[in-house]
Amino acid sequence: MSQLDTQTLLFASIFVCFLMSALMTLAALQVRRDACLMWVATGFSVVGLGALVTVLRLWSPWLLLVVWLSNSLIILAHGCIWVALRKFAGKTVQWRLVLAGPAIWILLCLWPRFLTEPAWRVLAYAVLASSYFVLVLREIRPAWRQNAQAVVPLAVVLVAQILIYLFRSVLWVGDFQFWSQRPDAALTIFTMMIMVICIGFTTLILVRGREEYRHLHASMQDSLTRIPNRRALFDQGVSKIDAAASEQKELTMLMCDLDWFKQINDQHGHDMGDQVLKLFARVLHDTVGEQGFYARIGGEEFVVLVAGMDLQEASVLASNIQHELGLRSGRELIHTSTSIGIAAATQAGYSLHRLLVCADTALYQAKADNRNCVRLWSESMKQGSGPAVRHADQKLGMSSI
Repeated sequence: MSQLDTQTLLFASIFVCFLMSALMTLAALQVRRDACLMWVATGFSVVGLGALVTVLRLWSPWLLLVVWLSNSLIILAHGCIWVALRKFAGKTVQWRLVLAGPAIWILLCLWPRFLTEPAWRVLAYAVLASSYFVLVLREIRPAWRQNAQAVVPLAVVLVAQILIYLFRSVLWVGDFQFWSQRPDAALTIFTMMIMVICIGFTTLILVRGREEYRHLHASMQDSLTRIPNRRALFDQGVSKIDAAASEQKELTMLMCDLDWFKQINDQHGHDMGDQVLKLFARVLHDTVGEQGFYARIGGEEFVVLVAGMDLQEASVLASNIQHELGLRSGRELIHTSTSIGIAAATQAGYSLHRLLVCADTALYQAKADNRNCVRLWSESMKQGSGPAVRHADQKLGMSSI
């Protein structure tokens, strides 16, 4: 590597930096002007500019001025990469910290002894640049569990570059004035090119993983109430039922249907109907919380799935839902009630289809009994539940299962 021409590699690295900056900008524009990718593109442009200033050392009469300017730009580029990952995490730009690294470098360059000691400059650069990458690692840590496959490649690249920086600060310390005179100058430029390419592509992987997660989350969420939808029920509900079955846990399903909802829409308008649906979603959030899973499966119908709860406890939960809805709807909108049918997996079976059919059968009975009540499914309902079962199959799209 030391036999490669340093100047040729430097021009190649400048080309790579600006090329990667252009590619990241195009990628950012395709993802709703993604701020993370735009900042990565900015960082690549700044590091390319810093490398370009380095070339001027060959002709500039202000050699020392070029020394502090080129390195301060490259350190600033590391700060831009940190900002990119802060934007990825949904955080704001901390300009003081972004500019702190370049500012420290410039202040050090005002010290004459610093400019005459190449080893000190290499060590200072390594510490400042590595500090930004440590901050980047801190920013991506929360995303590790959510999308480890996308986070790990970027983390590996950053850790490797930190080790290279620190390794260079203690290796090949000799009698030279500028870093380009060091035996590892060509290796330094080459690793910079590799770093730019790797950071670019690993950041793309990270952003792509986030976008895929967003699309998946959007497909699993009801657009009006912002709670899980029917697809989420079939996806997550099955896994919860299987887990309860394997542990032989109690599991109950509550099927809720808002009473006289059509009349609310007809008499008060669809906007009021939407507000009622949103209110009921908030009621479920406050009453069910994290102890269970709840979803809107269509229209004015909602399903609650709770593990570790028997029929008696589920009845108490259903009463709490009814009480909270009646209290809050009367105070905030118009008085609204809900009918609820409950089915237990220990009776109906650990099957999403069976639980839906049985809970809907109990709900059908609650509707027939003047609404605003709770009914528990039992074996005795089987004889008269033929129409209700067909109603459930047709309504929930389960007839093909």
